[in-house]
Amino acid sequence: MKNKKLIIICPSMWPDMNLWGETQRMYYLANYLAEWGWQITVISPSYDVDKKNLEIRQKKYKNLYLGSPIKKAGGGGAGLIQGMPCFSFCIWGSWQAGLSV
Repeated sequence: MKNKKLIIICPSMWPDMNLWGETQRMYYLANYLAEWGWQITVISPSYDVDKKNLEIRQKKYKNLYLGSPIKKAGGGGAGLIQGMPCFSFCIWGSWQAGLSV
């Protein structure tokens, strides 16, 4: 299959993340699939993160952020965006015209 593309939609993703614990599963999945030739795009909200304190990690995917940066929840809001529970899911396939990722 040529043009292997995957979109991962999740409530938080490294490096502009809420908490590392809620991002690590999708982070490792995105990097693993990229190593196998997939073109990965991750769609998530952006969080207001102090990047100078982030651990250095390798990123093999492209981030697309929705909206303005959200203030970090700091532990009590993992998996929540404005009070609504959120879950990660993936869309895969090969797109021609109309969707550019």
